[in-house]
Amino acid sequence: HGYMGTTGAPWIDGYLADRHIAPPEHAGFFSERLLLLPECFLGPSHRLTHQLWGRSGGNKWTDGYDEEDERTRRVREKLPPEGPVLCSFNQHFKLEPATFRVWLDLLRALPGSVLWLLEGNPVSQRNLLREAAAGGVEAWRGGFA
Repeated sequence: HGYMGTTGAPWIDGYLADRHIAPPEHAGFFSERLLLLPECFLGPSHRLTHQLWGRSGGNKWTDGYDEEDERTRRVREKLPPEGPVLCSFNQHFKLEPATFRVWLDLLRALPGSVLWLLEGNPVSQRNLLREAAAGGVEAWRGGFA
């Protein structure tokens, strides 16, 4: 992955992208010269993307969506049957302490809510669980996808 937008940095000469991320008609919005590849190169690479979209090009979470689908998905992903699901599928090193504290505040304020994070390495997961407990969320109300 990379940052999907201009850096605005005058010392960066080119921006490697595709026509989906950086359409040629948007070149004027980039400080860098667009270097467009012929195919899509910057799709999310985590296994979750392939589970959700597969090869269909559609979005299995919303195409033909109904309440039964939501209940089935929640069971499959080991989420509670109802209640808010706060999600962040960023790598753990991108999670900032201040943001994590806001999520913990939300978990305490929203009964039945859970925090669903990207599965990381065991050390980062253990650290997040420790920080959740230190932040007053003793019974971890979350999961790793």
